[in-house]
Parts: sequence; C-alpha cells; structure tokens
Amino acid sequence: MDTDGVVEDMGQRPAAEPAEPPASANPARTVALVLGVAASVGAAVVGVVYAIIAIPLYALAQSDPHGLDRPVFRDALFHVAIPAGLVIGLGIGALIGVWYHRGGRLPTDRTPF
Repeated sequence: MDTDGVVEDMGQRPAAEPAEPPASANPARTVALVLGVAASVGAAVVGVVYAIIAIPLYALAQSDPHGLDRPVFRDALFHVAIPAGLVIGLGIGALIGVWYHRGGRLPTDRTPF
C-alpha cells in the first residue's frame, strides 16, 4: 500500500544480487595449493596413525621374547601409516583444489548469528 509516497514493507525482502561468477584461478597456484595441503594432511595422518599403532605394538613387543624382530612391528609404518597418509592426504588435497579452482573463498560476513 502506498501512502504519501511511502511504501510499506509487506515482509518481502528485495531480491539478492546474483553472485559474481568465480574467477578462474591460476592452474599453477591451484596445483601448488593441492600439493601443499595434501603433503601437510598426509604427514599429519602418517604421524597420528603410526602413533596409534606404534604405542600398543611397542608395548606388546616388550613382552614378546622376539620383540621387534617380527615383521608386524617393523613394517607398520610402511604397510599402514604411509598408505593411509597418502590416501587421505590426496583425497583432502583434491577436494581443496577443486573448491579453490571453482572460486572457493572463505566467508567474509562478520554479522553475529
């Protein structure tokens, strides 16, 4: 309803402006970001997985007469921790790379919830 040039708000909000199309990211920068994130996450996963496996296994190895001579104790890093780090690191790195290449940005809205 229009009264004296004033338009009453009927609970409708103005249409949001369309978002800008994502700018194409530099492919070299995207690849560098993917490799950096993948290496960082992979190294962290290797450390965590090896620590989770190594602590109980080394405690068990001290009670075993042959101890660390068994392959399960010696090869845990190469058979479990490094492959897990590679798979998880590359997966997360690829997701971050796709997000970044599509124009992914962190939110800049500072309004409280």
